[in-house]
Amino acid sequence: MKTVKLNFIILCILMLYSSCCSIRGTSVKHYYFKTFLAEEFISNQPDSIVFIDQQNVLHSFNQVAFIREIDTKNECHQCCEDNEIEKTMLFYNSKVFEPNIIFDLIADKKVDYLYITYNWNANVSTNSPYYNGTFNYISNRIQVDSIYLKLHPQVIYNDSIRLLNKVFKEVYVFEEIIPTGKIYPQKIYYSPIKGIVGIIFNNNDTWELVE
Repeated sequence: MKTVKLNFIILCILMLYSSCCSIRGTSVKHYYFKTFLAEEFISNQPDSIVFIDQQNVLHSFNQVAFIREIDTKNECHQCCEDNEIEKTMLFYNSKVFEPNIIFDLIADKKVDYLYITYNWNANVSTNSPYYNGTFNYISNRIQVDSIYLKLHPQVIYNDSIRLLNKVFKEVYVFEEIIPTGKIYPQKIYYSPIKGIVGIIFNNNDTWELVE
């Protein structure tokens, strides 16, 4: 008897929930970038870019992809709510240079978050000299306003910086140190206008953007 009553109560709750959604319909919450500065922090870049190192050897990311979208996903079924979230992504991929670097900017309720990820190309042999793992620079996510307002304690901003032979302006430095004997890009030099302008690896190899 108790089981029958419990099942009846659960059925009533489900019916009430269903009727609520059908009466109210689906509400949509929009989360767009909060400021123009956040919106422009990741910008469209050429389809491929080339770097040069201190030995004058050229290195290329031959698959640079820029994506800007409104990501529509239902995160709140119990309250009949859809969320539309603005996202910008910049992917640096290469068939020759095995590691990939991903910039991901996501609008949230109150702030905008930036993710910068080192992502290993799973199609490449684990015998490669490069680190075959994944990690995030600085932290899992960074409030982007703390970066462009120069308030983030671990992101270094330079009005101008010289890497090898060129001077680049308005450059942010993202760094991550991981315990490995493999090679990986330890410092990423990034400009919101030019994208990645330089990379310094943990073995002190330095790459500079060829313009």
